[in-house]
Amino acid sequence: MLVTSWRYGYRALRLIAFSIRCLIAAYRAKRLAKLASERMLIIPEVEGDERTPIPHIYCYADIKPDLREVALQRAVYDTHPNT
Repeated sequence: MLVTSWRYGYRALRLIAFSIRCLIAAYRAKRLAKLASERMLIIPEVEGDERTPIPHIYCYADIKPDLREVALQRAVYDTHPNT
């Protein structure tokens, strides 16, 4: 029972850490979108053997046109005014 509750607690902490990282990335993306007048996307990616994804900020114009639809589906945040 203690192992199960520890496991759920650990998952909850990882989810909280990801949420905080997303909030910080959203703030940065908003600021960058205003400065650059470009649409920004936040896409979570897993790096190496880490289990918790790290949100990365991408400029929509820099994404290849054939990959934009996939990027929009994977994005957790979009600075586009209509979203």
